[in-house]
Amino acid sequence: MNSKFVIAIVLNISILQVAYGQENTLNKDTTKENSREVDIKEFHERISKCINLDTTVKTSPKISTNAKKGEIDKLKVFYAEMTEIEKSKINPWIQRFLSQKEVKPNEKTPTVHEIEDWLNKARYQIVLDERIIDNNLLFKYKPKYFHAFFVTSIPKNDVFYGDFQLRVNIFTSEYYKNLE
Repeated sequence: MNSKFVIAIVLNISILQVAYGQENTLNKDTTKENSREVDIKEFHERISKCINLDTTVKTSPKISTNAKKGEIDKLKVFYAEMTEIEKSKINPWIQRFLSQKEVKPNEKTPTVHEIEDWLNKARYQIVLDERIIDNNLLFKYKPKYFHAFFVTSIPKNDVFYGDFQLRVNIFTSEYYKNLE
């Protein structure tokens, strides 16, 4: 009778341990989900502090002067680790900004002929120091004012796809020096 009693107690303890272990696992999963939600909420707060997005103008997001060095890189890493569902909840301009690989363009001053060619609004979109400008504003500048430029095609997922054939990214000397 003692052995049956001991077996029953051991069996009850085993059942309780299993039940507690499962309950504990569920709490851990819930904690992980809550932690992820907190991480994503913090991500959005950090984005709003680090990136200026003017939704009234069709322009690329700009890095805020309040952004700490390396903060954008941390945000890009976190963004890369997000699921597609999490990414879909982010503003498309911010998505594009965080997913692009930044490459400092080679130093190259445009010729007068190239600048005249860029005045064609049907063909070229002009981005001066990462801000979209009207093509006619190029008349204000001489080629020596520009430090670097590169021309790219407009990707199919871009807001301006179909409006222009090519995007000309031009950098002034002052802006180019501040690029990392």
